[in-house]
Amino acid sequence: MGLREVSLSHLDRDPVSSTANRTPTGLDPARPRPSRRDGGSGELETKFVFPAARLKRVIGLLAALCRPDGRHPHGVVSSLYFDTPDWFHYGEKRNSDYLKGKVRARWYADPRGGELLGNVFLEVKRKIGTIRRKHRMETDLPAGWLAARALDDPRLLELPHRLWSELAEQGVAPLDSFPAPLLPAFELRYRRRRFVEPGTGTRISVDYRIEIPRTNPRRLPPARPFPGRLAVLELKGDASSLPPALSPLGRVGLRKQSFSKYGACFEWLTGSPL
Repeated sequence: MGLREVSLSHLDRDPVSSTANRTPTGLDPARPRPSRRDGGSGELETKFVFPAARLKRVIGLLAALCRPDGRHPHGVVSSLYFDTPDWFHYGEKRNSDYLKGKVRARWYADPRGGELLGNVFLEVKRKIGTIRRKHRMETDLPAGWLAARALDDPRLLELPHRLWSELAEQGVAPLDSFPAPLLPAFELRYRRRRFVEPGTGTRISVDYRIEIPRTNPRRLPPARPFPGRLAVLELKGDASSLPPALSPLGRVGLRKQSFSKYGACFEWLTGSPL
């Protein structure tokens, strides 16, 4: 099911009201265009954590045993997370609910020089146990527009509403309801390496150098360096365990674990779970 690329260029001209629960209007969708990754169908997502000190060894093994992802082998990923005033989505993770949701805006940069790439994407991710469903659409906002916005800018309130509107037009209900209002929380940034295990087709990503560049000052303390003790390896596809060809990774300290970068960074910023 394709989602449309939508025009949000008016955000530079007409700031929306700062009232958090107002449903924005006046958006003009561009011509229909499939999303680059419309993850409407479910797939398994399995995570492993390991000491960041062993990153070089893990990457070396993956480079020897897998092929690089054909489209995006290496990149810098930035995400602006949205949550309710009472931190509903963080609470889902903390309480280990069977159903978990995340809403975010995402953009990318070149790892070699930091050049921002392309446009901003809006995503809603829903996990039902270990099954992941992700819906994603591309906007016409350049990545630099969002990277330059203060996170208490009222124009950002419009982004999750636009995502919900587009999904509703497609008959998609990724969460039980729209948990309005959704407010910007903080930006999370990390480097990602992507591989494909050729025998099974399992997609593998390794996330490291996790950072919190900025926060919404109306909601959270100022950003501070996140301790880089852990890196995260994710499997996406049909496998819930490492493919046999990747058994050497079992000797470098991988630990299968439900790990949320959003949850870990939130707790780091606030000092402890709510």
